[in-house]
Amino acid sequence: GSCLLRSQSLLLLPGDILSLCQELALPTIVSLILRPKCVPLSLTVYTLAQEFTGIVLQLEAGEQALADDPAEVQEHLDRARNLAKHCLQEARRSVWNLLPQALEDTPLHEALQGEVHRFNLAGDARANFALSGDRRQITGDIQAALFRICQESLTNIRKHAAATEVSVSLAFQRDAVRLEIEDNGKGFDVSAPRSRGTGGGFGVNGMQQRARLLRGELTVTSQPGAGAKVEVTIPTV
Repeated sequence: GSCLLRSQSLLLLPGDILSLCQELALPTIVSLILRPKCVPLSLTVYTLAQEFTGIVLQLEAGEQALADDPAEVQEHLDRARNLAKHCLQEARRSVWNLLPQALEDTPLHEALQGEVHRFNLAGDARANFALSGDRRQITGDIQAALFRICQESLTNIRKHAAATEVSVSLAFQRDAVRLEIEDNGKGFDVSAPRSRGTGGGFGVNGMQQRARLLRGELTVTSQPGAGAKVEVTIPTV
C-alpha cells in the first residue's frame, strides 16, 4: 500500500509486469515443445530463468531504494521493465531456434562487450573485457553457446559472488576459441554438493552441457574466499 502511494510509477509497474509475463507464457511453453532435439530441456528453461533473475534483482534493489533513496526507484523499475522486454524477445526467438538477438548483426566479441557493459550498469561490481588472437568467423552455435555461458556466469556473479572486480576474456586460438570469466568474490567449494538455488550445481551443469554439445570443455575453479573462474574451450575445426 505505502509503495503505491509514494511513487506514481509504482502504480503502473504491477500491470506492466503482469502483461509482460502473460505475453511470455505462450512463447515459453511453445519453445519448450518445439526446441531442437539436441538441446536439453534444462538449458531452455535455465536460459529463461537467467533473464528473470535480472528482473528480480532490479525489483529487489528498487524495494531497498524506496526506504533509503526513493529517487533511485524509477531507475531500478526502468531496468526491470527493459529486462522483462528483453526476456520476452529471447523467449520468442527460442521458438525458432534463432541466434540471440545480440549476435544477429554483431560479432561475438562486441556482443560480449555489450554484456559486460550491461553488467556494469546493473550493480556496483566493475567488469572489463579483453580480446586476443586473430579474430575469425565461427559458427552460430558456438557463438550462441559462448554468449549464453557469459550471460549465465555474469548473472551468477551478480547474484551470489559479492565481487567487486570481474574480468571477461575471449581468445581465438589456432583450432579453438576460449572464454574465461573470473571474479574476486567470495568463491565456493567446487567439490561440495550445491543446490539449484545457490547458483552452483545447476548453473554449472547447464553451462557444461552447452560446451559438451559442441565437443567443448568447461571447468570451474574456485575456493572459499578466493573468487572463481569459469573457463570454456570449444574446438572450431
